[in-house]
Amino acid sequence: ALILQAERIAPVRNRRAPSHYEVLLGAPSSGAGRLPEQLDLAAIATSNAALAHRVDRWCMKNAFRWIAQHQKETPSAGRWFLNLSQASFADPELAQFIAAAAHEAQAPAQHIGLEIEEQALASGFVQINELVRKLAPQGFQFTLDGFGRGISSFAYLKSLDVTNVKIDHTALAGDAGDDVGETLLRSLHQINKVLGRATIIQSVSSPELLKRLASASVDYAQGPAVAAPILLDKIRRRA
Repeated sequence: ALILQAERIAPVRNRRAPSHYEVLLGAPSSGAGRLPEQLDLAAIATSNAALAHRVDRWCMKNAFRWIAQHQKETPSAGRWFLNLSQASFADPELAQFIAAAAHEAQAPAQHIGLEIEEQALASGFVQINELVRKLAPQGFQFTLDGFGRGISSFAYLKSLDVTNVKIDHTALAGDAGDDVGETLLRSLHQINKVLGRATIIQSVSSPELLKRLASASVDYAQGPAVAAPILLDKIRRRA
């Protein structure tokens, strides 16, 4: 059995802005009362692309259905962002499937976002660019995830019509942060601002880091210092 969880993406620069949520895939834990174990779609896709493709479709259908059913109970939620594995981006019918699944579930595109791992762009840029071109005009939004890790980051950022750019704080600045890493994060954020993209800093581990991000006018933060992933049914009581 699979379980859908969500992790809050909290506004930092403008606290009145709506929170977004990243939908995460989990599996029931073996111990009673323990949190579900998060599943790594990228790892699944590496070992079994066909399975990852089926899991992606299951996640989208069930997430869209939940979003539609709980719109009135989550009025302060902005968008619900789903991760897709690299296996799905190779599907030429992906855009059609996403639009049809959202329509069938009656989940508004204005509440749905998709996260694109930068690593997936290396082999699937053409397909992903076409996906964005088809779905963005319908109201879907896109986040470029893992920005700054690859040598082609800036080329992707300029070419893709994404709304948000997610940067992993731990990957660039370490757990405690360092001067070079922090400076790099600020520089990447400034580039996003120039290009009209919102910046999401991921893996935010402390209240002190949250304060530094606020002073740098970063748009959103995500991580242990913001909120831990919880089951979707519990989200509706908080959103």
